[in-house]
Amino acid sequence: MSVFSNAHIARDAIQHLLYPDIIPEIVFHNTVALLAQETRTPSSNFGDASGHWTMPVIERILNDRGYMCGLAQTTSSWHLDSPKYLCKNPGLVGFLHECQMLSYRGTDRKWKCQNGEIVEKLPNGTIWAIHKKWTPLEQFYKKRMPFSISTREIPWKKYEAEPTSCWHAVPISYKGREKAVSRQLSKWKLPSNILMSNDSEMVMCTPTKKGWKTTGVLNYECMAPSDISRKVTERLIDSYVTNIEMGNIEHGWSSMAHAIFGLMQFYKIHVTPQSFSDLTVEEQEELKQYEKNMIKATKKMQNTE
Repeated sequence: MSVFSNAHIARDAIQHLLYPDIIPEIVFHNTVALLAQETRTPSSNFGDASGHWTMPVIERILNDRGYMCGLAQTTSSWHLDSPKYLCKNPGLVGFLHECQMLSYRGTDRKWKCQNGEIVEKLPNGTIWAIHKKWTPLEQFYKKRMPFSISTREIPWKKYEAEPTSCWHAVPISYKGREKAVSRQLSKWKLPSNILMSNDSEMVMCTPTKKGWKTTGVLNYECMAPSDISRKVTERLIDSYVTNIEMGNIEHGWSSMAHAIFGLMQFYKIHVTPQSFSDLTVEEQEELKQYEKNMIKATKKMQNTE
């Protein structure tokens, strides 16, 4: 039998975490009835009419509102990253003490309890970290950007989500397609380095007579993948521009402009010749024709795929 909380304190604990969201008492009763039906066990296992609720009820109510409960502490040990590091996560809401059914908000140094008490350290006992489920994906939702998610358990499988399908995650498997990659690489006339990434790091792959040599570039452990990609891009651009200015790359600026323009065409970012006010009329017409040719080439390539 699970330990019950004090009457109505469970509601006050959640209210303290989710303020200003108001959760009516009827929500707890309905959740208890639903859990009892799903598990085919008596509703008394989850709560009673006087307002004593167990942790499964709290988890379901929070889950239905876009929050998750992560076991942070038991009597013997702490199970997550340090509270100081967790506080850097914008999705963290606070902590919930299961037995006392008291919630805490604040920083890693001062925690404000729902009863108004301010403590410097979280109390002993079973504590749950409450955080927003969708915070890691929020930036993609706001910008309506497609994204893909891979897991360490199934390295050759990832889930791709597109805004046109309301980000419905579609599983895509790349298992058994290693030879296709090898065939594509064999078409290159000159050996070249490849920048590759997986779920934990970004590496530089260099072809040698004995196979591929990999060198770690950046690790995802302490940084978000978006920050990693930005820093790698900045480093590549700085190195490329430096070589242009040193005269090591022939037609360096034109090739760079062509690459960026191609990316803009791929993502359907339209730039008119009038955007370049310092160009002559002839140069603007030439750029306009260049843009038309790029659109034609893109459509032709899409039709052949």
